[in-house]
Amino acid sequence: MNRIEETIRRAIEEHRMLENCDRVIVGFSGGPDSTALLHYLQSHFNGELVAAHVNHHLRGEESRRDEEFVRAFCKERSVPLVVKQAEIAALAKEQGRSVEECGRQVRYDFFRSLLRSPDDRIAVAHTLSDSGETMLFHLARGTGIRGLQGIPPVRDPIVRPLIGLTREDVERYCDFYGLPFVEDSTNSCDEYARNRIRHHVMPALREINPRALQAMGRTARQLREQEEAVSFLAERVRKEAAAPDGCRLDVLRQYPKAAVLQFLLEELRGKNCGSVTDQKLRDIYDAVLSGKGGVTVNGEIAVRVERGLLLFLSGEKQEDPLREIPFAPPQSFSKNGKRVEIQVIPAEKCKNNKNNCKFLFDNLLEYDTIQFGDVWRSRRNGDRIRLSGRGVTKPLKKLFQEKDVPPALRDRTLVLARGDQLLWAEGFGPAEGFAVTDDTETVLRILITEETGR
Repeated sequence: MNRIEETIRRAIEEHRMLENCDRVIVGFSGGPDSTALLHYLQSHFNGELVAAHVNHHLRGEESRRDEEFVRAFCKERSVPLVVKQAEIAALAKEQGRSVEECGRQVRYDFFRSLLRSPDDRIAVAHTLSDSGETMLFHLARGTGIRGLQGIPPVRDPIVRPLIGLTREDVERYCDFYGLPFVEDSTNSCDEYARNRIRHHVMPALREINPRALQAMGRTARQLREQEEAVSFLAERVRKEAAAPDGCRLDVLRQYPKAAVLQFLLEELRGKNCGSVTDQKLRDIYDAVLSGKGGVTVNGEIAVRVERGLLLFLSGEKQEDPLREIPFAPPQSFSKNGKRVEIQVIPAEKCKNNKNNCKFLFDNLLEYDTIQFGDVWRSRRNGDRIRLSGRGVTKPLKKLFQEKDVPPALRDRTLVLARGDQLLWAEGFGPAEGFAVTDDTETVLRILITEETGR
């Protein structure tokens, strides 16, 4: 028993599960795992404990039995208990989800609703056995480095103090302390894939290596450490490859493939792409290596490689490039996958911030030269502009070529127009007669940021 309790203690300390924590919500089903967890925390945690139980109403009388057991166990040990009633089968059907997935979502939403402060924790009773089975389940379906890590010890605010114990360890713990518990009858059937892994695959692995679960636990730890290293490199990729219009291919090619793939995955997740397949990521990586091509990730996000840059383009299918937006400052709007904010500020404020003013000069206009009939729009074929200080009128297309603007970005360029006359063009600045001068009293400032999701 000393070894089992020491394993729990080490897991809590190593992963700092209860650091600065005064209150823990314990997911308590009444099974052996959660019973052992609640008992251990009541014996070793000095803060407030709250047991939380969800009656899923999936097993009829057995579900009622579990709830009655949980109530009696907590009452006998003076542990505060909160119970939620949920018709999971009906809810899953209504939402078009599996019963297992829906039940998990309801449980964790309930647990989180009981949190009172950022320092509170939710303790659940997953074990090394659960983690090993999850690794195999993910492996069979196909997964990446994160899926092969099994169940993480900590995913704030969720902690798993029993993650170093096998199912047999938990049963020994309950037996040693004479703890009663209830058994879920569905655990004995092979209807669920995880049960088949538990009943048939794990015994076969233990025949090969009696300590197969411990070996899998070490592998999971090593994979977590490797993912940390890859994530660190991916962040370096992000910083070093950043360019005004995209990411530099020459920098991306200098890094290991794993770091670039991780960078791509994080970028796409940040743009609310949802689930991104491994094949999509590898297709993008192939485009990075070849310097050409592109991939449509979903209906709103496309990734293209042009002129030495990797471009993340959003909103192309939803945006009407001909849509005009009347000039009406101060204003803000979305166009071409960008968020545009128009501000009116005193010129003196700009003059007092010369460094910022120099950086923003191309996005500053003299407010009094703009009229309320002017419009914001995308560039059009034939657009020309006489840029301030240049003394010559040029087609916008020619300016794109001189500045080496990738074709994919040209249709996303925003302009301010008065009929066929361009007053300002994104990336180039104001036209002659519309730029800020020493006599300017009021400035029109244009702030543009990429939208990460729609």
